[in-house]
Formats: sequence, structure tokens, C-alpha cells
Amino acid sequence: MKLIERFESSFDKQENGCWLWKEKLDRGYGKFRIGSFLYPAHRFSYWIYRENPGDLYVCHKCDIKNCVNPEHLFLGTAQDNINDAINKKIFACGERKKNAKLSDEIVKSILKLHSEGKYTRKQLATLFNQGYSSVVDVIAGKSWKHISNPSGSKIEIPNIILGNEILIDEIYSSINIINDCWIWNKKKRIDPRYPNRFDYGIILIGSEEIAAHRLSYDLFINDIEEDKNIICHRCDVPSCINPNHLFAGTQKENIQDAVSKGRMARGEKNGQVKLKEKEVIEIKKLLKLGGHHQEIADKFNVSRRAIYGIAVGRNWAWLK
Repeated sequence: MKLIERFESSFDKQENGCWLWKEKLDRGYGKFRIGSFLYPAHRFSYWIYRENPGDLYVCHKCDIKNCVNPEHLFLGTAQDNINDAINKKIFACGERKKNAKLSDEIVKSILKLHSEGKYTRKQLATLFNQGYSSVVDVIAGKSWKHISNPSGSKIEIPNIILGNEILIDEIYSSINIINDCWIWNKKKRIDPRYPNRFDYGIILIGSEEIAAHRLSYDLFINDIEEDKNIICHRCDVPSCINPNHLFAGTQKENIQDAVSKGRMARGEKNGQVKLKEKEVIEIKKLLKLGGHHQEIADKFNVSRRAIYGIAVGRNWAWLK
């Protein structure tokens, strides 16, 4: 089932006009799975049927959290979203909270003094007898959002995934076609072991990074079985996102594919191993005879953990 088809099969239309999400919920809001990540279903709906919400919040006119009908949604800032909730008495804020340790006046004072640059966050915490993290959250806009910050500090609001044709356009504008491979030309993950080699393409969704080839597979193919959740490359080009070059497999199948194509060194070809193949063969013989792990480890000058890995088949399993 394709990405958009899967989305549209995940809600039920009600007589009152609400499209109620029937899959996974988080604090009442629908969550839509793309790869290994979950995204707010109402934001995804707005993106598909309306436009890219960008840095804006997607708010509910109907006040039904799991409704994803775009007709019941509207865009607003973080402050608009909070004001809407307060006006509708959806939640208490500030001094109205029973467990609030700060007051509106103290928060205003903290923000004013910080905007004037007279005190550090730590000094403000001491001055008002508050926890340092509480002061940091106030200044960053993570708490007490209904009180404006004189310094104008912007609250970071994560973007959410593109949808439908917009998402496809985004993918096509981010690739170069070389030898039938769709080479991702935007941000790529860098393996710290090989700082000069770019690896898989990535897309930033909110604060999460999702592999571009994974998103491409989910969008164009999306027939992943529950036990085959690794997206592998037939072309062996990590930055390629052509869905025709991708297939779903298990972690074991992915490793076997890499080994069979010579992309993963094993045994003595791995420069980090301490043992030789003939030594491992001898170790396996000693283990079959009931040898003690620590004694074998001492004999070959390796850790007991290394011997255990061989004994349970975690390491050197291919060597008979």
C-alpha cells in the first residue's frame, strides 16, 4: 500500500465532519508511521490537502485531537495555539496550574532582566530562588509561553514531513540522476570512521533525521514486512534513493548482502581483529572439548568476552 493510500485508510469519517484517526495515538493526537518514525497525523493531513505549514502550528477548530480533516484545521503560531487553548479552557497555564512554582510577575521579571543582559541564567535562578533548568525553559520559551519575551527570542518549532505531490517534488529537486541512480545532493550522513566519505542522504524532519532512501521506499513502494524493516541497496550506492534500486530485508540479510558483495570486511580482512582464522578454529575445538572461557582467553591473549562471542556464534560464526 502506497504512503498516501495508507494514510487515508487510517481514519474514519464521522457524521459531524471529523476524520478520526484510528491508528496509534500519543496524548490523544494521531501518529502516522513513516519508516521508524512517527509524525503527527493532523500535520501530515494539512500538508497533503492544503500546503506546507512550515514553522507554523496546525491547530484544531473542532478541538478533537485525533481529527485529521483539513477543513477542521488552521495554521497559527505557538502563541496562537496557546491562546486558542486558553480561550477554550482546554488547559490551565501559568499561575492557574496547581503545581506552579513561578508566578506571572516573576516570569516577566526574569524575561525583562535577561533581555537587558544584566544577569546570566544562573544568576537569575539564584536571584529568584528557582531551579536553573526552570529559568532556561522560561527564557527559551519552553514554558510560560503565554507571557511574551521582551528579547524576541524565537521558539524553535520543528518542521514536519512534506506530503503527497509536494514531497515528490521535493525528492525530485534533491537528486542528480547518474547511471540510473538517484543520487541525493543535499545533506548526507558522514560516518565518523571515514570523515572524507559521504554516506546516506538524510532529511531533517523536526529534530529527527530520516534516511532519504528509506523515505523514498516508503513513498513509492511501501510493502515492508514486519520482520524486514531494513532498506537495502541493490546498486550498492549509499546515496542513491531510486526506489527500483531498493529492497526491504532483515538486518541479517543486509549484512549478508554486504559481505557477499565485498563491502564488509570480515575475519582477518578486518584490520581491527586480534585473532587469526587458524586461532579461531583452534578456539572452537577447545570450546567443543569443554574448555573454560577464561583459560582459553588467557592462552590467546584476548578478553573472555571475545571467547564468549565465538562460543555463542556472535563472532566468527561463518568460520567452521
